[in-house]
Amino acid sequence: MAINKYIGQALDIQKRFASEDGKHYRGYRQDLDPVIKRVEEMRQGRIDSKIKNPNEWRHIGSIPMTMLVDWLAKNRYTMDQWARNEDRAKDKFLKHFMSRDYSKLHNNHITTKKESSQIVVPNFIGSK
Repeated sequence: MAINKYIGQALDIQKRFASEDGKHYRGYRQDLDPVIKRVEEMRQGRIDSKIKNPNEWRHIGSIPMTMLVDWLAKNRYTMDQWARNEDRAKDKFLKHFMSRDYSKLHNNHITTKKESSQIVVPNFIGSK
């Protein structure tokens, strides 16, 4: 019989513990709707004025903590190793994060860039 217990919560991340057939699992749950909503707002250019953004910073994306913790566990890295970019852990994670699978969470993919919605037609098409 499986046991699934709620352990606690930190910010918006719920911690759970499960046990089944003698194996123990630790899990995390996070509602990603606010994260996706924030990325969409940033994509629409809510900070595009010079007054709101004097340094002209660009928003690349928002990384949910549960996604980072899950990736670190699967690839056997600690948060400390990731923060120090030991064994290029941060670079490997960013390559994973910037994939098309997570395009709702970042603004740096070809499907989410502002320029991708523009159609460019060269002058020589259709001419004789």
